[in-house]
Amino acid sequence: MMKFVVDRSDRCATYLSLPNRSLTDEALIYVADRCPNLRTFVLPYALPYEHMLKIPNLINKWKSLEYLTLCASCFQLQEIIYQISIHCNNFVGLGVPNAYIGKSDASAIATLLPNIKELDLRCANIEKESLVMIFKGCKELEYVDVSDCEGFDEGDIDILKLASHIRTFKPEGSMLFDSDDDKEGDNDGFDLDLMFYCGYRSC
Repeated sequence: MMKFVVDRSDRCATYLSLPNRSLTDEALIYVADRCPNLRTFVLPYALPYEHMLKIPNLINKWKSLEYLTLCASCFQLQEIIYQISIHCNNFVGLGVPNAYIGKSDASAIATLLPNIKELDLRCANIEKESLVMIFKGCKELEYVDVSDCEGFDEGDIDILKLASHIRTFKPEGSMLFDSDDDKEGDNDGFDLDLMFYCGYRSC
């Protein structure tokens, strides 16, 4: 079914959201080869470990990529960001909801993607120091969603000051420590159906 839809796009697909089920290595590579014009790519919420290993090596096939949403268990975030910085000159938006964003991850975002305009870290675990690092490195941010995160307080004065120039900033619900650790069922915002659009996606 996936091959059928991909083939019908005739290499013109610019938006792709992969289903959160039955994704094989073969399907992932097929998409990379047959969708060279992708601008927006949404990976499944629970992408298997072996599939995540392949993502960095596929980035060079999507030179027009502008937006990428990764799954929560994105342990190769730094390598993916590095590949994006090399191959995707028009990249402007990164989404890593429900993930753990460590200092090294934050440093990679701040230093390798300084020109991004959109950042989605909903329900992530990220410390204040790491978020500050991102804000200081990414001066062109226009949209940042860090709602319901753990690791900083939504009313932190330093963070609000650094984010004052950002057109849309969403820190609501974030706190230093989260009393409710059960976030596994929250995958709001993930489109788990296979979708293709041959026009430009406007965010």
